[in-house]
Amino acid sequence: MSNSNMRKAISSRIFGNIFRIVSLPGLLVLFIVFFIFSNGRIANLDNLTNLGTQVAVLMVVSLGQTMVILIRGIDLSTGAVISLAGVFTASFVASYSFNPLLAIVAGVMVGSCIGVVNGLLITRLEIPSVIATLGMSTVATGVLLSYTHGYPIYNLGQYTDIFTTIGSGRLFGIPILIIVTVFVWIGVWLLMTRTVFGRHIYAIGGNKEASRLSGINVLRTELIVYVLCSSLSAFAGVLLMSRLGVGHPLAGDSFLLDPIAAVLIGGTSMAGGEGGAVDTLVGVLIMGVLNNGLYLIAIDAFSITLIKGLIIIGAVATIALRKRRRG
Repeated sequence: MSNSNMRKAISSRIFGNIFRIVSLPGLLVLFIVFFIFSNGRIANLDNLTNLGTQVAVLMVVSLGQTMVILIRGIDLSTGAVISLAGVFTASFVASYSFNPLLAIVAGVMVGSCIGVVNGLLITRLEIPSVIATLGMSTVATGVLLSYTHGYPIYNLGQYTDIFTTIGSGRLFGIPILIIVTVFVWIGVWLLMTRTVFGRHIYAIGGNKEASRLSGINVLRTELIVYVLCSSLSAFAGVLLMSRLGVGHPLAGDSFLLDPIAAVLIGGTSMAGGEGGAVDTLVGVLIMGVLNNGLYLIAIDAFSITLIKGLIIIGAVATIALRKRRRG
C-alpha cells in the first residue's frame, strides 16, 4: 500500500467513526428515557453540572485506555495507578510539604512508572498485556497498602484549599474539574488525529506487521502508549484526590473495568485500529447518564449494578453483531 493510500485509510478510520450507528443514538435514547421517568430532573442545569463532574475522572482514564485498545492491548492497572498517584500526591503534600504543583507532577510521575514497566514487559518480554498489567496492578496495590497500612492520607495542611478548589471549585460558574477534563480531551484528540504518532497508533492497530514493514517503530510506539495511559490514569488519580480531599489506597478500585466498558460502548474496537476520542466521549457519557439516571429514579444500588452490567453487555454485543454483519 502506498503512503497516500495508507494516509487515506487511516483518515477514514479516524473520521469515519465520529457518529456511531449504535452509540450516539443510544446515548440520546437513554437520555430521553431518563428525562421521562425522572420528570425532567436529569436535564436540570445543576444535575447536568453534577453529571459532568461525576464523569470527569472516568473520561481522563478512558482516554488512556482508548489508545491501548486501539493497538489491540488492554490495561488492567488503571485503577491501581489512580490510587497510587492520589496517595503519593497527598503524601508529598502532607508529609513532605511539597508545593502543590510539584506534588502533582511527582504523583503523576510515580504513576507513569507503572506504565513504563507495563510497556517494557509487553514490548520486550512479549508478555500478554492482560497478564502484565494485572500483575503490575497487584504490585502497585501491595506497595500502597504497605505504605499506608490501609489508611487514607488526610491533612493536606495549608494546601488543602488549593486541592479543594481543583476538585470542587468553579471558574465562571463552570466546575474546574470539567474545564480541566475538556482540555485533556482536546489534547488527546489532537494527539490521535493530528500527529504522526496518532497515525502510527491506528496503523499498528490495523496491522502491526505491515506497520513494522512500512518503517514504524512499533515497539517504541506501544511503549509510549502504555506510558501515556498510566500518565493519564495518574492525573485522573490527582483529580480524584482533589475531589475527595484525601489520598485513599482503594480510591481507584471502581475504575478498573468502567473505563474499558466506556471505551467499548463508545464503539472503539478490541480488534484495534478503529475508534478514538470522540467515541470514548460518547461511551463515557452513556455510562454517566446511566448511573445518574438510575439514581434519579430511585433504583437501589444493587439493582443499578445489575442493570448497568446488562446494558454494557447488550451495547457491546450490538456493536459486535453490527460489525459481523458489515464484515
